[in-house]
Amino acid sequence: MLALVLLVLPAAAYAACPTGCDCVIPASMVRCGPTVDRIPEIDPSVKTLDLSDCRFASPVLQRANFTALRNLENLHLRGCGISNIEYHTFVGK
Repeated sequence: MLALVLLVLPAAAYAACPTGCDCVIPASMVRCGPTVDRIPEIDPSVKTLDLSDCRFASPVLQRANFTALRNLENLHLRGCGISNIEYHTFVGK
């Protein structure tokens, strides 16, 4: 139990973790909460990005949102109001 507590760091404890998000460093995972209103700038080594229940200002995903995330393998967008994913959003990842 203690090991798990040490792996999950709030945004204030991990400089590269965006405001409104929690970062799990060894697993390269970022989980953002409902206060996040856009795709956050995160470390390019992140493999899992969970944006479920975020309240995005724009309902459109664009290629510019993900070009830096070359290692992204899992993206969770449940309940965040995305209604359109632009062509080539994930090309060249």
